[in-house]
Amino acid sequence: MKRVFFSLPVSCSLSLILSFSTMLGGHGPAYASSLKEVPKKQRLQPLTLSNLGQLKGTYAIYWGYFDPPTLAHKEIIVQSLNQLGVDKIIVVLNNPKAPDKNNPTDINQRFKMMDILLHDYKDKIILVIQDEGQKADYHAVKKHIVGKLYAVAGQDSYEKWAQYEKNLMAYDKIVVVPRYVPDSKQPFASILPPNIMVLKIEKDLYTCSSTKARSHIQEESILQKLLNSKIIRYVKQNNLYRSSAKQVG
Repeated sequence: MKRVFFSLPVSCSLSLILSFSTMLGGHGPAYASSLKEVPKKQRLQPLTLSNLGQLKGTYAIYWGYFDPPTLAHKEIIVQSLNQLGVDKIIVVLNNPKAPDKNNPTDINQRFKMMDILLHDYKDKIILVIQDEGQKADYHAVKKHIVGKLYAVAGQDSYEKWAQYEKNLMAYDKIVVVPRYVPDSKQPFASILPPNIMVLKIEKDLYTCSSTKARSHIQEESILQKLLNSKIIRYVKQNNLYRSSAKQVG
């Protein structure tokens, strides 16, 4: 049977259906540099695309800087496992070679925070650090997958990809994550193309973001609603994000 993919012009994107903000903070594919030696006690082992190997089954892929990883990031990963029926989720940790406007925290510290956040799901997570000069796009990842590949992203990321990623609709499913609770009176699900779905997450986490966590890093009452308690402890022990406090961007 001939396979048919749907194509959505940006002008007719999901913004006509839902009001979204980027869950990934504008984090699309980026580049990676080498990691320092990973302590054995860490549960997750970082990979790059070059040593990902062959994976059989159904996989989802989710990109981000995770700087810091929030309760919303964990919810997205867990609900992707629960709702999509995938064998595992490939979590891509962006790490550009040159500093960019996001000025991400050191890759080793972000990896450690991801390890803390996801240790209960280590058997269902493949954590990938992007190769130097190699984007984790459809072709780069799909050649390692013998089976289906789903993409998980925020609405803004989806619209940006639609402008330059010719193979975006080649994913077996595109899963978009809303920032705000959709209007229950709007039957958006019935008019979405078959290979696009909306991921259901806890409504209290729709406004949870890394940017918000960084800007409120010294406000414990707010931070507890955004970050895992162990992440909060790690951030404080390592004096992270102090310069970002009360800055919005």
